[in-house]
Amino acid sequence: MKKGRISINFVVKVHTITNYIYFILIHSFTLGKLHYLCNVKKNLKYRKVTFYKHYFQNFFDKQSKKVKAKIVWTFELVEDLERVPETYLKYIENSDGLYEIRVQLGSDIFRIFCFFDHGHLIVIMNGFQKKTQRTPKNEIELAKKIKLEYELEIANSPNK
Repeated sequence: MKKGRISINFVVKVHTITNYIYFILIHSFTLGKLHYLCNVKKNLKYRKVTFYKHYFQNFFDKQSKKVKAKIVWTFELVEDLERVPETYLKYIENSDGLYEIRVQLGSDIFRIFCFFDHGHLIVIMNGFQKKTQRTPKNEIELAKKIKLEYELEIANSPNK
């Protein structure tokens, strides 16, 4: 039996299953078969960022263009990553379910309070520029108050 090289020509096709999931097939003309290559997830969101009333907007409107862009980038990261590093999203101890979205631009540090609703929904509340090592108690208390307001509104909603 003579050993030799086999020349294989491929055609790569990308097929859309939904708007979010793609798969790639390679067609080998020499072997006459379709080969499944990989599954690539694109634009799959693990969370949805939503805003409650005007609280976040008041904070956001006061920021520079660069800070706004970094905040939006961080929100997209929180939506897109299955496991968000603590650098960007951190649970606040002893806070009854509050988290802080952490944004840093140069030496400026910003915190935006949020919480989960039904597992994947993040409700964005108040934000502030951090100037000390510790998160100010009054900011945490305000976030707790807004969260309670939200929960009462949902509980009293006819569309439960």
